[in-house]
Amino acid sequence: MLIDTHCHLHDPEWFTPDEQRDFLCQAHANTVEKIICIGTNHEDSCKARDFASQHDDVYWTYGIHPEFASSRADFGDIFASVSKLLAANGERAKQEVPITTGNDAAGFEQEKKFRQDPVAIGEIGLDYHYERYSRVDQ
Repeated sequence: MLIDTHCHLHDPEWFTPDEQRDFLCQAHANTVEKIICIGTNHEDSCKARDFASQHDDVYWTYGIHPEFASSRADFGDIFASVSKLLAANGERAKQEVPITTGNDAAGFEQEKKFRQDPVAIGEIGLDYHYERYSRVDQ
């Protein structure tokens, strides 16, 4: 099984709806079974969540790219939201969430509910490659 662990397929700046559908079809035709859309700020993370909720085998992450670190006015609220999501994921991780195969409707519904939460935190980190990103803010 192949998993695309980093894409921005949900971002309308890069992909039209037709391109998104084509990409998903091509990915599955080439044995890519899971795709993870990476959020780069709060708004983009919500777009990744919404995109994942509408597509089978697509998951999402919550992230704040270093490029957006200086726009941290609402980080308190974001931290609270992320903390809540992490706690929910921690509880959910203790439960077995089946990976669906075939026509397992109950398993599919359980996995779909699970996918409403992020599968990871990222895109985050320190980006010292570009001088335009404030090291202090990061």
